[in-house]
Amino acid sequence: MPSGDKKSGSGLDQNADGFVDKQKPLAMVSDDGGLPLFNSSGQLYSDQSTKSRLPIRAISVSDGFEVLVEGKERRNGLFRVLNVNSAGRINGRTKWRPLDWALKKGWEERFGDFNADGIVGVEKDADGDGFLDGGVGYLMPSSDGPVTLKNAAGKALSDQSSKRWDAIQAVDVEEGFQVLLRKPGRKGSLFQRLDVNPDGTVLSKTGWRNSAKALFAGWDARFQSAILADSSSGGGITAASVDEQPPISHLIYTATATDLSEVVYSLEPFDGSSLDGLSIDSALGDVRLSTEALIAIPERLQFK
Repeated sequence: MPSGDKKSGSGLDQNADGFVDKQKPLAMVSDDGGLPLFNSSGQLYSDQSTKSRLPIRAISVSDGFEVLVEGKERRNGLFRVLNVNSAGRINGRTKWRPLDWALKKGWEERFGDFNADGIVGVEKDADGDGFLDGGVGYLMPSSDGPVTLKNAAGKALSDQSSKRWDAIQAVDVEEGFQVLLRKPGRKGSLFQRLDVNPDGTVLSKTGWRNSAKALFAGWDARFQSAILADSSSGGGITAASVDEQPPISHLIYTATATDLSEVVYSLEPFDGSSLDGLSIDSALGDVRLSTEALIAIPERLQFK
């Protein structure tokens, strides 16, 4: 909704563009109803008066109004702002500016999402989670513009889609994207990976896994920081420590055997991987990773 527009979304302005709906010539929503827009010469301004420009948004400001105009034909892709006094007369204007310039100067923060890409302002991912900030739903950046995350039926997903899970990380891959989901479990957070095609539709998903199994599932290494960050804040990797000292190792896996005879558990390297930082309880099968090694988890370590 355009900022400063006092009646946007009311009966006068159902589409919230700041103009009275279906009124010709153009009239801006005001406290008194509709205020006609006049050009600098005092003539009524009509959206039909020229084919090269079209007023698309109006907002009220302290000394009148500001009107956003979109260029057409030879000015296609350009925008300008008209300064309008309290009587509805244009008394100033900016130069024609390209969309990128307008976004960087905060025009969408003033007039709303006028390029209709679901993002207010410049596309950015300040927190580095792979989702664009300020968007509606989960929007992933791509060379062709923002991509909306959708379920298999094509419905857009957002942080309101489920009370059980949130999407916390997205990464681009050769086949499209991969998205990491997180939900609370009885013993800590659980994680699931979505495989997503280039247009944002979920193609497949893994089962839910706890922190330890997710770390060693062979998923994209870029997910590790999100899983570890959750774990360090109480997400579910069990620590073995005493007297409230910093944890010296973390329970990451428990081996089990179906053989009823006495079993002695031991570790063997997988495909030449290092066992540095790992230990196992030969009787219980508990595998622990030292805190130091946890910070730099071997990318190829897997359990079989």
